[in-house]
Amino acid sequence: MPVSRELDAPISTSASDGRRLNAADRVMLAVDQALRHIGYPGFQTQAFLCLGGRVDERELRAGLIRLSECHAVTVARLVEKRGGPYWQLRQGARLSLDVIELPSDSDAALHQQAGRLLGVTHDPAAEDPVRFHLLRRPDGRDVLVLQYSHALMDNNATPLLLAELARCSSSSFGTPLPAEANGLAVMDRSGSPLTSTGEGLGVTGKSARDPLWGYVRRHPRRRRRAAVDAARQRLIATLVYRGTMLGRPTSRPSASPFGILSRQLAPAEARALSLRTRQSCGLPSLSMSILASVFRAIDRLAPPGGRDNFAAGIGIDLGLRGPAGPIFQNLMSLVTVRARPDELADKTGLIRSLNRQMREALASDADLGMAALIGLFARRLHRAIWIAEACLRYSFSLWYAYFGAIDMPDEFFGIPVEDAYYAGPCWSPMGVTLLVNQFRGRLRFQATYVPESVPEPLANAFLDEVLGDLTRG
Repeated sequence: MPVSRELDAPISTSASDGRRLNAADRVMLAVDQALRHIGYPGFQTQAFLCLGGRVDERELRAGLIRLSECHAVTVARLVEKRGGPYWQLRQGARLSLDVIELPSDSDAALHQQAGRLLGVTHDPAAEDPVRFHLLRRPDGRDVLVLQYSHALMDNNATPLLLAELARCSSSSFGTPLPAEANGLAVMDRSGSPLTSTGEGLGVTGKSARDPLWGYVRRHPRRRRRAAVDAARQRLIATLVYRGTMLGRPTSRPSASPFGILSRQLAPAEARALSLRTRQSCGLPSLSMSILASVFRAIDRLAPPGGRDNFAAGIGIDLGLRGPAGPIFQNLMSLVTVRARPDELADKTGLIRSLNRQMREALASDADLGMAALIGLFARRLHRAIWIAEACLRYSFSLWYAYFGAIDMPDEFFGIPVEDAYYAGPCWSPMGVTLLVNQFRGRLRFQATYVPESVPEPLANAFLDEVLGDLTRG
């Protein structure tokens, strides 16, 4: 791997040093602030790395110290000033490790503890945007939980961050990642660097190129305008209709834990589902097939009344991250898809409709248009917060993401990796978030729920309905 020797030493952290948030980072910050405004912990996600043995705790702590020396933004503090928010780097700050002994070997015990961790509010102005928890099962199998703020990074960067942590603890530590991994380059869709910049190394110096704006500006102006119009119409349609939700509005007790439930399809079942999806829709992607069953499950279980619309926002990777990074940036856009109540009875027809909406959105450059709107909203954070809160509280039926296959190594710190998956944030009145990924052929479903809004029996029934609908063909 090519190296950049200047990153071998800790990043300088004088009073003026900081890392500017790109446009998508700022919008994720707006979402985080909107959630904390309505009483929830913020926009945080957990990545689980389930291991087949005990990690050397001392070696892991040493790796975290080196990780924060190489990537000072992991222990930075968010500062909001007139010129825009940035991560203030802190000289001498180091990542810590929270070690928790679980009472049993069960996944229920693991997820109960993870739900407590996810339920605690973390203010990025006062706390690290990245936290590591080592959850130790009595049978000797560890689970590393990485919890991060979406204002710093998106889901697709987590395998890179975990790989960088492993590298920081290994004998190859003297050969750091190239500058791209520190967010110092703009990448094109093939992952090749477009320009080398000083982005993030001084908020008072020459402003660096924002990769999201760089992506938008690569397209002709006429195409950008048409794309913005398409994205604006989709956003207006999402805001106009009230989303049908599983949960009910409720207040949240301070630091109340979330519930986390998990299900999975074995590799053979996952392959059969993929085959049925290809045969019915001509597309191998499972995302819209799963979402169709999600909408149908919500329809069956939601309280009566107010069934105007079924809607979800689908994250679109813009192809701006290469195999070496950047790690600490959000590089996504968003496309909304919807369904009417009268479309839900015909499952195949519903899957085709959702897939058609996605194809039409991409054909009309709605993802490009939303990237451009994100850039505009990032300059007016108060407006971004208002729109985020409206979508999160009234428009979407749930928070949903399908991440596809997670690329993880066979071992981590010399210990076999047995599983990898995610759990996401949640809030009322939606009451439930569903994150889905594949790992070694298994299809994993993780539902995070707000117990005050969606009681545990209802959350279990929801997951059972989704998987039952998927496997019935």
